[in-house]
Amino acid sequence: MKIDRTNPRHWAYLASSGITVLAAGALRPLLRRAEGRSWAQRPGRRLAPEVVLYGHSYNGNLSAFVDHCRTAHPGALRFSFASLEDEPTELPPDVRPLVFRRLSSAARLARVAAVITDRDAPTLSLLARWSDIPFVDVWHGIPFKGFTPATFTGLRDYAEVWVSSPELARLYVERFGFRPEIVHPTGYARVDALATGRFDAAAIRQRLGIGADAGRIVLLAPTWKQDDAERSIIPFGVTADEFFDQLEALGRETDSLVVFRAHLHAGEAEEFASRPHVRVMSNRQYPNAEEFLAIADVLVTDWSSLAFDALPLRRPIVFLDVEPPFRDGFSLGPEHRVGAIVVSVPALVAAIRAALADPGAAVARVSDALARTLAVAYGDTLDGGAAERQYQRLRTLIDSGQSGPDSGNRGRRGDGRARRSLSAGRAR
Repeated sequence: MKIDRTNPRHWAYLASSGITVLAAGALRPLLRRAEGRSWAQRPGRRLAPEVVLYGHSYNGNLSAFVDHCRTAHPGALRFSFASLEDEPTELPPDVRPLVFRRLSSAARLARVAAVITDRDAPTLSLLARWSDIPFVDVWHGIPFKGFTPATFTGLRDYAEVWVSSPELARLYVERFGFRPEIVHPTGYARVDALATGRFDAAAIRQRLGIGADAGRIVLLAPTWKQDDAERSIIPFGVTADEFFDQLEALGRETDSLVVFRAHLHAGEAEEFASRPHVRVMSNRQYPNAEEFLAIADVLVTDWSSLAFDALPLRRPIVFLDVEPPFRDGFSLGPEHRVGAIVVSVPALVAAIRAALADPGAAVARVSDALARTLAVAYGDTLDGGAAERQYQRLRTLIDSGQSGPDSGNRGRRGDGRARRSLSAGRAR
């Protein structure tokens, strides 16, 4: 869930989860002494190490990493998804919920082998400072949005930070102030399948309820308000009805389906109605963005990081030229919008029509910019091996004994040298 600091209920969640985290930190050394050398693999249990995942929802890099481990390393790790709300319903059977605002979760949290987050984790990340549990972050997207060092305050005590490319690693160090030894360009697990074509488009369409008779797919995926409270996800000052009427006409003309899938935090999108050639598909109901990218013939977006996820597919992208909703400028600038840039609804319709008619030509027109942006966003990590590199790094952290029962408390307030030495090598 996203923390809304104007919501009293969310403050109550933070307070209760903070109590659970403090209890887990206190319990961990006590359980170590009481239960012997290894609570994960002592005789009679033989349990694999438990890894806790944390994010607003179970998707993106987190779910892609679990999918890889499930097939490539079955049984090697156990996974839980940490949530402040009641038990999430979207989890697969082999990922257990961990509602850590409940004090009853403290003992389980105290025993975990590692934590992986895809964003700042209020209260939970206190364990990165106050315990020997190794924390790893793999951010939820490659950003247009401008970040500052303050954005990542909660990640300073992490054992490792996994990024998508050497250039992003440089950005994290030089602009965001991370120690270079903890930042590793593993690539992003979420784009492994897109980069290598290891997906079944027909099966995905069937799973999403999009039949072959729907024709080609135009994915319209705007970002949310972010730092601009007055921002509308409907562009160019038109009403939602005017906007969708134009897209419906285009869909009829080109025998295509426009899938409107707004950002998770764009709550107003839930109110829009579908049409025969425009289907509103909620992020909450369909959380896997990469599945939509896999089947989309054309992507339309504004300043969403989804544009970077789509790059390895080398398909047409159309950008809505609307004001960026970022208070602190850009991390990766407008020069990385690789595709047609449109300033009105008629121009948008024309650009989609042209991309559907000749997708190869649409991509060829931006081939040089595409190559430059792929180099910045991914470097040499588009080999389908990002998830495996991440697995190997995580196993090194776990198997080193850093989070084992006899490792002692080596958080940043103690001796952090052992933690830092683990992450001194390059991710590759």
